[in-house]
Amino acid sequence: MLPTTEQALACVRVCQMLSNLYKDIRLFRFDDKSGEVYILSADELQIIVYRNGEWEFVNEPELSANEFYRIESLRCGKPRRH
Repeated sequence: MLPTTEQALACVRVCQMLSNLYKDIRLFRFDDKSGEVYILSADELQIIVYRNGEWEFVNEPELSANEFYRIESLRCGKPRRH
């Protein structure tokens, strides 16, 4: 099994987001049984990227308001303020 195009593009966006936040990427793994990508980053951020290109945090990270704003703008395509 190979990653889908949507999944591959989402992985690039997530990795770019992490890089923009100066977070090291410690592990990047494609599970060929489940078809999911697992990303482990600095501060123990854990992210799953699903085959449809959607992604989510496995754990709820402690992010500053600025970091959260930047992540949401990448996830949704437009910024959302809380």
